[in-house]
Amino acid sequence: MLIIPPSMPSIEVAQVQPQITKTCPLTKSIYRAISKPEFEIRFTKTKSAIASEFAALTLKHKIRGTIASFNMGGSMGYGIVYLNPIMAKPTENAENELKPVFFDRRWQNVNGTINTSPAYLFIAGLGVEDWYSGRKGSRNQVLGDVMWQFAGCQ
Repeated sequence: MLIIPPSMPSIEVAQVQPQITKTCPLTKSIYRAISKPEFEIRFTKTKSAIASEFAALTLKHKIRGTIASFNMGGSMGYGIVYLNPIMAKPTENAENELKPVFFDRRWQNVNGTINTSPAYLFIAGLGVEDWYSGRKGSRNQVLGDVMWQFAGCQ
């Protein structure tokens, strides 16, 4: 008997698209995965009761539809930014979960509360979280660990 394992997520090299010079509030920003433009992230205002959460984001795919929604917050102190799943029970220790990191056009880390849309975004652990989530299509349209680029405003 021959057992063929399912394909594993891979890292892809992609060419960065030309920069969009327009900017908008983070809560109206759209980001697209650089190597997989069928994935996008849309930011909105948060409805969270947690004071340190300043935005919400929804991960979408052209075929899979809405994949997941998160509140984004910042810790009081060191300045780390985190994501808290909206559908799950909010956790007080979300700093140990998914970690978004924003970069400007010069690839410098953007720290603190993000008010406008930085050029790039990387969310450590998002690809793995989607792969093991059991959500519809997570093995057919694999997100992987992608870099996100600001694509415009809503």
